[in-house]
Amino acid sequence: MKIFLIIIIFILSCLNAFSEELEVPFEIEVEQSPEYIFYLPKNPTKAALLSAFIPGAGQIYNERYLKAGAVIGIQAALVGVAVHSDRKMNDYKARRNDLEKDTPEWRHNEVLYREHYERRQSFIFWVATSVFLSAMEAYVDAHLINFNDRKKQIRLMFEDQKLQLSITF
Repeated sequence: MKIFLIIIIFILSCLNAFSEELEVPFEIEVEQSPEYIFYLPKNPTKAALLSAFIPGAGQIYNERYLKAGAVIGIQAALVGVAVHSDRKMNDYKARRNDLEKDTPEWRHNEVLYREHYERRQSFIFWVATSVFLSAMEAYVDAHLINFNDRKKQIRLMFEDQKLQLSITF
């Protein structure tokens, strides 16, 4: 438990290293309409790295707070089940080692040990998969932060049996 607290304190103290102030050399004047929201550009690599090392941090960086909550919850649940399975596995291994080999109790503890070992390994795989997927989601989301604004610049129109593509810069 002490190691866990030390790791959390270390991570929280390192968060300042990832913070940066964005210098905007000019004033941005935005038309105030309800459907137009302009986001400052985000660094995709930074979002992916944050999400890879701290659950939900890349999503928070991208200002996607519901996604961050989902990522934190999913990864916490997966890690919790993996830790629980590890503790059970070690418990059954210790019980098995205290018994004579090839007795019914020994075999029962061996089966439960192997069951929890496989479960732990499976959940470690799912933790790694969820970390990878959340990092990739944060990376892509940072790239697409202003997608709705860019989408308004491209228009595809059908007129008089012709297809017209209009792009504004």
